[in-house]
Amino acid sequence: LLSDLGDAAFTYAIKNSCSDSAVAFALFIDQLKHPFDPVSPSKLRSMLLNVVEKICSACEIARAEELRNEQQQQDCKSDPYTSLLNFVVTDGESMVATRYVHYSGMYMNSLREAAPKAASLYFASGSRFEPEDVSTDKISSVGNESCENDNSLRYRMRRDSRRDRVVIVTSEPLTETSGDWVRIRTNHILLITPEKQILMS
Repeated sequence: LLSDLGDAAFTYAIKNSCSDSAVAFALFIDQLKHPFDPVSPSKLRSMLLNVVEKICSACEIARAEELRNEQQQQDCKSDPYTSLLNFVVTDGESMVATRYVHYSGMYMNSLREAAPKAASLYFASGSRFEPEDVSTDKISSVGNESCENDNSLRYRMRRDSRRDRVVIVTSEPLTETSGDWVRIRTNHILLITPEKQILMS
């Protein structure tokens, strides 16, 4: 993966210790011809999909090479590879998020060795996300100093109209109200446009 990067993206990956997230982001920014040029929502989505495809391809190549080495040594003891590829990227206007799992090798569909599951990822949308006073069941605005006991507050996503103004993407639901949160489907990508339109594919 590093060998295919341009100078700027390669330098970024090296300066950030070539961690998995640093290399993934380097693959992403390497697709930008000019760092400060605006990127359309569809282009942002396409760029993130390219990152996922490149990582999956690299995993398959590494797996095939390992299997060839094992066959030469008559030793087939390696474990399957699993990559949990949850990414969230934004340019400050649009946002894209992936919930993806990729695995190489054979998994038995059994209680002992089941195919891996994707890491969790959820989103919530509405008109506003604000605290709710549990004791009085009244809404208090964020930062309202009249709230005497912060421990009595819980947050809710409120919807005053059909048009979304707030979208939150998170690995786990932030509130106990399950109806606020939608699980992003496995191996799907979520696109949020500047107009807060939500598209999952």
